[in-house]
Amino acid sequence: MVHEGKEAMDHPTIAVVGASGRIGRAVIRRLGAPAVSGLDRSPGPGVGALGRHVRGDRHDAAALAAAVDGCRVVIDTCCFDERDADALLDGLDRARGATALPIRVVSLSSLAERPSQRWQMAESTCGDPTERALLAASGEPYGLGKRAARERLEAAMPGRVISLLLPSVLVEDDAGSRLLGYLQDSGRGGAALIAGTGRQRLSIAPAAGVAEVIAAIVADPIFPAGALHVAPPTPVVLGSLVEALLVGAGLAPRWLRHPDPAWRGPHSGGDELVMTDRLQSLLPALTWPDLIASARAHGAFLAARAAL
Repeated sequence: MVHEGKEAMDHPTIAVVGASGRIGRAVIRRLGAPAVSGLDRSPGPGVGALGRHVRGDRHDAAALAAAVDGCRVVIDTCCFDERDADALLDGLDRARGATALPIRVVSLSSLAERPSQRWQMAESTCGDPTERALLAASGEPYGLGKRAARERLEAAMPGRVISLLLPSVLVEDDAGSRLLGYLQDSGRGGAALIAGTGRQRLSIAPAAGVAEVIAAIVADPIFPAGALHVAPPTPVVLGSLVEALLVGAGLAPRWLRHPDPAWRGPHSGGDELVMTDRLQSLLPALTWPDLIASARAHGAFLAARAAL
């Protein structure tokens, strides 16, 4: 089903696959809905304002082709494996023809496609034999799928794919957040439980900041292709993040270390640091939203939806 928005431009120029998803919504808010052609399986908040809204699955080639038709940039927020990558390529071929695709793809991948001990290494080392061996040995299906999808797109569209390798992303209006159960347990127990000391430093990206990066890429027709770590340059201290979440939810800002050292919950037990030198060199004026404020806002959002 294709719906042209009442405020549509002559033609939407940007397609978002997964328009009503967690990051898709933030991207659309930043880019301006009338400029966007969105594809999703079910309509979400604000979808009616899109320049074009196609309701369908990404594996429906006709629906995907209708969504990307005439667009110069495709932002794929939900490409998880080679099958997803092939579906996108099929839709692009149908919309433009396989011989010449004057289009760029911004694909949202994950740092999980790299072994964590290499997150502080430059993106240029992503495909080296050591990394491939480490990832294969891990057997981690999510990371392996993301890596395969990225490599499939880059091989099919050389020089036209920008792959954003994201850490954990904090989405203020994420109704399905796994942090809801964490907050409910914290409310019942009088304190939040954390792994580790609470002093570990984590790279977490607010969704609004990811949307800023994407907007900058869309605005720059010669933005270089390839893999790009996307995270704030300064990590957040876990204890401070948890306190902000609790305060936002109206709970006491109290946390305790879990007695089981093997327990993990919704956060890491150790540092998770990311090299962002390339991002900072490409976008030196980029300003990230305050992650602590975003955590408070997310806590308040969840508290308004469920009893804590």
